[in-house]
Amino acid sequence: MSQRTAGRWTQLRRTVVLVSVVTVSVIGSYGVTRAWRGNSARGLPSEPGNGTSADTSYRSPFPSGRYLVALVLLSSECGFCAEKGTKKAIRQLRDSLHASAGKAFARVSVIGIAIDNDPGAGVRYLQSLGPSGAVFDELSAGGGWLNEFVTALVWRDGVATPEVPQVVLLERRVDASGFPRYIDVQADSLLLKVTGRDSLIAWINQGTPLAFGRSRRPRATQ
Repeated sequence: MSQRTAGRWTQLRRTVVLVSVVTVSVIGSYGVTRAWRGNSARGLPSEPGNGTSADTSYRSPFPSGRYLVALVLLSSECGFCAEKGTKKAIRQLRDSLHASAGKAFARVSVIGIAIDNDPGAGVRYLQSLGPSGAVFDELSAGGGWLNEFVTALVWRDGVATPEVPQVVLLERRVDASGFPRYIDVQADSLLLKVTGRDSLIAWINQGTPLAFGRSRRPRATQ
């Protein structure tokens, strides 16, 4: 065998070995990914009353039904937001909503939104209200009055007004029976808007009723 032929055979063997290694690596990675997904899915808690999911090996961690979402607009630069009375009321908001509306909704979520240009300052302010999970379920900070939540609520949809402190209660219907392939989230509808320190504190002190501030119809006179 000539030296040139031997060199070609050596190069060919290296190529075959390289292709084999790459193929085994890809197949192994695919198998690990499928196993990880399967273990993760089997570890998800099941939710009663959700119906049949698209894949029976998955159980959605998200309940289907009516969702109550409280968007809390605040700012570290707002004097009213920094007052002790306001902070105390905000700390009680999540527990109060769960107590007053938890049975009527499949899930209650409270989202803290800090309208600060500096996201770090906004996060620090929201965290000063209490530990994560005890006061808010989600946090959003930064962007000032063009924060993504504020842009949608105030400037685009006109659901909220450009002032803080403010709480906007929204209702949405969610069908998570198709998780993880698909979750059907319908459009939000406004339930209640509470603006200003005094109204916010009064509403929370009354137990966060959804009918807060609505005028009563006059009784019919004979």
